[in-house]
Amino acid sequence: MGALGMQVVQVTYFNRTSDEDPEVITAETLRLSRRRGDELGITHFVIASSTGIVAKKALNMLADRSLVFVGEARDWYDQDFLEELKRRDIPVIFCREVKYSYPSDVQSAFRCMSEGVKVCPEIVMIAADKDLIPGGKEVIALAGTGSGADTSMVVVSAKSKDFKELKIRELICKPR
Repeated sequence: MGALGMQVVQVTYFNRTSDEDPEVITAETLRLSRRRGDELGITHFVIASSTGIVAKKALNMLADRSLVFVGEARDWYDQDFLEELKRRDIPVIFCREVKYSYPSDVQSAFRCMSEGVKVCPEIVMIAADKDLIPGGKEVIALAGTGSGADTSMVVVSAKSKDFKELKIRELICKPR
């Protein structure tokens, strides 16, 4: 922390979205997220993974972290993979199976920055609503555009009913 009470941190802006280059951009998003988590001592990661592909990659790179995956629909995931996650005690929430509140005007505003910027706070609230992450603590959220992950941020968690308590503290990476 500098004399002015500020710090300089790296933010990465991708020239492509994860939909355009899912393998490379997802791997880099995971690497950057892990590094920033290490720097800040954050161990809780909430990761959007519609079909389980990003979740599988995250398991390899973040296996020693506390992970929560948020998908869209249960039938989009491979059943063997869901069983593996259950055996490893790693929760998966499907947003079509839960109720939560996320103001549509806020979603629209965040989507102007990127789809992932809209999704990261959303998945943190979903995980907090299910008490799968500590409330009021910094977590790292990852999401993307279509396939893969291209956005990561540090978020102070809050339940959806307490949306105004949720704070986006840092962008780690996002597409331009």
